[in-house]
Amino acid sequence: MQNKPSIEQMTFRDWVGGALVVALFVFLVYVIDHQQTFLVGPRTLFEQFLQTEDRKLQEELIGQIVANEPDSALGHYAKAWLANEQNDFEQAVIEYREALKLDPQFAEAYNGLGVAYFNQDDEEAAIESFRKALQLSPNLIHARINLAMAYFEQGQIDEAIRENERALVINPDIAEVHFNLALGYQGRHEFARAIEEYQKALRINPHLAQAYFNLAALQEQNGDKTEALKNYRLFLNVSENEEEFTEQRLQAVSRIDELEKEIDRSLFGQHPARPS
Repeated sequence: MQNKPSIEQMTFRDWVGGALVVALFVFLVYVIDHQQTFLVGPRTLFEQFLQTEDRKLQEELIGQIVANEPDSALGHYAKAWLANEQNDFEQAVIEYREALKLDPQFAEAYNGLGVAYFNQDDEEAAIESFRKALQLSPNLIHARINLAMAYFEQGQIDEAIRENERALVINPDIAEVHFNLALGYQGRHEFARAIEEYQKALRINPHLAQAYFNLAALQEQNGDKTEALKNYRLFLNVSENEEEFTEQRLQAVSRIDELEKEIDRSLFGQHPARPS
């Protein structure tokens, strides 16, 4: 008959089994915490990067791409994006070019290259890069929007309007595109269309301060004092504590004061002047 294991043997075997279970548990926790590194490739990380607007998450995803494939097209794109975020536009151009050497069909890299050129005030090179991005991917909406902005900066208003209109065909619910389109119409003195686009922008994003100010100015210019007064006030509410709007806030306060006086005079009539 087989001898029973001693107490010492049982304790040792139980301890080994327990240790293996604990080790396996720790490993599984580590894998779960680092599942993107273990289970997700750089291409999937890149797709996640494109789909989020969370800046912190974007930085994390880009960092993982660099860690996984620093010398691939995606790796150079990621390093270029980080350089652009740090205002190192020359390095960004270098890295985007490296990405395009490895993958000449990389539309996103052409768009990024255009952004780097645009930030260096080289609108011509930026426009060329954005066009190449769109040749490769016509529905790359941010390249379309960026191209419109570059055209606008160059004073090519008709081209800017055309590209913004094309962007809205792809996605009609981007407030900033409606705002940019309004600027184009305003530059072409089509004020009724500009007012309409500012209003569309604000329906989508009620916190777009500059749109309230521009809309109010156009409405005042068109003689719609009541609406202008309302939108100047909305501008003050939305832009509160925003340093970039300090000068415009002073202008808005002045215009509100003047419009209130004009509206009062139109409602109650001019008071007769006292005899001297």
